[in-house]
Amino acid sequence: MVGFACGYSGEPSEAVQKASEVIQARDFDKFTDFLINGNAAEQYLAVVVLQYLDKEEIRTLKDSDKTLIDAASKSRALVAYCAGCLEHRWRIISELLTAQYITDANQWISGQLNIE
Repeated sequence: MVGFACGYSGEPSEAVQKASEVIQARDFDKFTDFLINGNAAEQYLAVVVLQYLDKEEIRTLKDSDKTLIDAASKSRALVAYCAGCLEHRWRIISELLTAQYITDANQWISGQLNIE
């Protein structure tokens, strides 16, 4: 599940916590592992993080990353996406790469990087 503030407690989901640790450690190459070996939630997070890092010129995408991101973006794998307290909806990764969802993801990433 992908959720940046889930349930009554407002805690991030397990996948988001795992990705947060990687961002805070600045071990960005680990996201390539998420693309290869991760579940659908981890793959989605890897796509948005790597694209964000590239856009912000923090880490340039490698050709291999681009290939993996393209494959993950076209995947029909379903991701449970937290849509508010105790509710989630299933979405395919490509749906989660639309502006509606990317804004939340980018805000989370910038917060993890301490970028205002």
